[in-house]
Parts: sequence; structure tokens; C-alpha cells
Amino acid sequence: LHVAWTVTAKEDKPKHGGGVVSFSGVCKNQDGTTVAEASAKLLVKNNP
Repeated sequence: LHVAWTVTAKEDKPKHGGGVVSFSGVCKNQDGTTVAEASAKLLVKNNP
């Protein structure tokens, strides 16, 4: 299986000391057929 994630958006959240990063992901099998798709959001802290 091969999984590829792509950053689709980012949004500053100064109140939380960072921001929210949105991703979309695709999982393909050995034949190149898409077997799963997903989206996710992650709160990321800013570097000092």
C-alpha cells in the first residue's frame, strides 16, 4: 500500500499558540487502484 497526504489548507489560531492544518489523503494498492481516501485536521504548535 502507498499513502500520500496533501496539505489542503492552513488557518492561524493565535489563541492556541499555533494553527490548524488540513490534509487530504489517498491510499493506493499495488495495482495503483485507490482503496481509501481520508481527510484530517491537525492542531500544530508554532516554533518559538
